[in-house]
Amino acid sequence: MHRQPHLDAFVNGSVCGSCNSGWMSELETRVDPIFQKLTTGTDIRDLAQNEIDTLARWTGKTAIVLGYVLPVAAVVPSFIRKSFLPTYAAPPHLRLFYAFIDRADLTLEGGYLQLKYAAEIPVIGETGGSGFRFTLCVHNHCLTVDFPPILEAVQYDLSQSCSAQLWPSYVSAGTTLSVPGPILIGDALRIICSQIQVAFDIGQMHV
Repeated sequence: MHRQPHLDAFVNGSVCGSCNSGWMSELETRVDPIFQKLTTGTDIRDLAQNEIDTLARWTGKTAIVLGYVLPVAAVVPSFIRKSFLPTYAAPPHLRLFYAFIDRADLTLEGGYLQLKYAAEIPVIGETGGSGFRFTLCVHNHCLTVDFPPILEAVQYDLSQSCSAQLWPSYVSAGTTLSVPGPILIGDALRIICSQIQVAFDIGQMHV
C-alpha cells in the first residue's frame, strides 16, 4: 500500500510523558547535528563511533514509535523495546544498515517502509510477530533498522545489498542501488529493504 498520511496524524499516545520529554527528547536533540552533517555532505564513514551509536538508537526508537501509529501496526516485541531504555544494561537489540540515493533529480524525504519476517521463529510470550525491519529515508539517506527475534544466531548477507551495515560494526555493501525508472517511492524502499538477506544458524541457538 502507498499512503500519504499527514504528519499530524503520527501521534503515539502510548508513550509516557516522562519518556517523551526525557530520554526520547534528549535523543532527538543529539541526532539533529548528525543529520546536519549528513545532509551537508559528510560521508557516513566520517562519523565518530558515538555518532553512529546515537544514529542507531534514534532509528530504532523512531521505527518502534512509528510501528504503533501507521494503519498497519507493527508492534515490536516488548523485550526489544525495553532494550532502548537508558537503564538497560546491554546494547539495544538491533542491527542498522545504511544506503544513499545518489540522484540530483530526486529528493526523498520522510519515506517509510515496514516489513515483518521470521514467522517460523516464534517469540514466547509475544503475539505481534518475530522479526521486524523498517526503512526510514531522510533527505535521500536510507536507514534500515532490523529487529531479529534473536541476535546470537543471526547472519546477514549483503552481497546483493546496496546497504552497508553501520551498527554494531561496519560491513560494506555488496552492490550499488540499481532501480528502473520511473519508480514509486515505496517500491524503491522495498528494494533497499529486501536486499538485506537474513539467515539463522540453528547451531548457535541457545535454549
